[in-house]
Amino acid sequence: MHPMACGLERNQAWVCCLVSRVIWGGINYSISPCSLWLDDELLIGIIQMNKQELVQNIKDAFSAIEVSKNERLFIPSADHIFDAQRAEAKIREVQWWWEIPLDVLIANRDRISYLSKDGFRFLLPAFLIAAIEQPKQVDVLVSNIIWTLTPPKTSDIDKYKNFETRMAALSIQQSQVIANFFQEYTTIYPVDEWSFTESDEVKISRAYVFWRSKAQQAE
Repeated sequence: MHPMACGLERNQAWVCCLVSRVIWGGINYSISPCSLWLDDELLIGIIQMNKQELVQNIKDAFSAIEVSKNERLFIPSADHIFDAQRAEAKIREVQWWWEIPLDVLIANRDRISYLSKDGFRFLLPAFLIAAIEQPKQVDVLVSNIIWTLTPPKTSDIDKYKNFETRMAALSIQQSQVIANFFQEYTTIYPVDEWSFTESDEVKISRAYVFWRSKAQQAE
């Protein structure tokens, strides 16, 4: 149901979209979505709760991820595009992905496709959390994450196989939190603050189906 179908305006209308996400966040209202009226303060609190739970799930899923000093964070061809060795040295100034400063993440926001498989798995949780917690500070990182985590069309066999190969290292738990990220994107990025194109919407839907399916493989 589209929010405006409830007859509400702006933030209050988002209750119609949020009610299923509120239940996912641990609160269950025995009330019709369209009869639930929340003021801005309570609504913001619910959104924050969902964000915090999603961030914690990402931290839990990727908590043990680290990269050996023998493994490069960027693929060899990256050296021809930017100073990959310098970029890697800056990232490796810390040991754990959650210690990477925001300015370093922003500096590498356009380099996700040049990450090696190990580098991608190492930086992905940091990128995701930055995009959730500080979306307006990370510039195009949000759209870059959507593009990177969206599988090509299955009709493009080579690209699809390459995508599957790159994502194969991600565990069931990690796949689930990525699926949750796409499921919750309307909560993370409200329509009155963010504008997604029709193409973005298609990618988000396709990405959710892919990651949800990958997360269910062991169920």
